[in-house]
Amino acid sequence: MAWIVELGGGGRGLAAVCLAAAVLVAGSCSSGSTPESGATPATGPATLRGYIDFPKPGQTVTGKFFSFGWAVSEDGIKRVSGTVDRKFPMECTYGTSRPDVNKVVRGFPSGDNPGWNCIADATTLPAGNHEITVESESNKGQIRNLGSVPVVIAH
Repeated sequence: MAWIVELGGGGRGLAAVCLAAAVLVAGSCSSGSTPESGATPATGPATLRGYIDFPKPGQTVTGKFFSFGWAVSEDGIKRVSGTVDRKFPMECTYGTSRPDVNKVVRGFPSGDNPGWNCIADATTLPAGNHEITVESESNKGQIRNLGSVPVVIAH
């Protein structure tokens, strides 16, 4: 099966990722993980924050699956990287449209585009319990673990 998914900005990237993710794991997708919704973003260093929106803890994933969320820094974001089980790298992109985040977490250089997304291929991993971990690095080298999410890979 071939996938054509726009992962860039312009407001369409997140929708495409959400649609693809919902189709792949028969779940739903929302951007409701901003602080106003009650979810708790990564905290710690005052200048670097972020959150993993998807997948949800314990969710079953198959085939090519996506992880996405947001990250902001007063210094700007250099990169976002993700791994499965802290050893299998995920391909990640930063800069997708997330105006919902900018409404709550204001004043960051990424403005309305702090979204990130990562993709992995579950068919290359053994079935069973796994962990997705995502981290972000600011333009000044500050690294922040945005969190880890347990998932179940099914074939």
